[in-house]
Amino acid sequence: MPPQFQSFPSLTNNASAQIFPPKSITLGVHYNELAKAYSFEVTGEEAVINDALSGNPLVVVFYGKEHYALPFSRQINGQTLTFSKITSSDPVFPFMLQHTETGST
Repeated sequence: MPPQFQSFPSLTNNASAQIFPPKSITLGVHYNELAKAYSFEVTGEEAVINDALSGNPLVVVFYGKEHYALPFSRQINGQTLTFSKITSSDPVFPFMLQHTETGST
């Protein structure tokens, strides 16, 4: 589980802020006065993380080769979905998301 902070922490004299190596590529997500940090060094080259922040379900998608990380809501029409990473046959997309409830991508 990624660290959860009350708002973004100070980077000096803060043990929680020292969890990740210096200058590591990290996505910070801030919602309703809480924040979480997701580090590429912890997640690896490709990752799909189902998580929650302030009681709101979210999925974080990492793709290290292109250095991007994107958070999305996992709640659609009142239903919370769980996502997994599947292989893509499309050379433009290295992987796809599939939700386990219906199997759709």
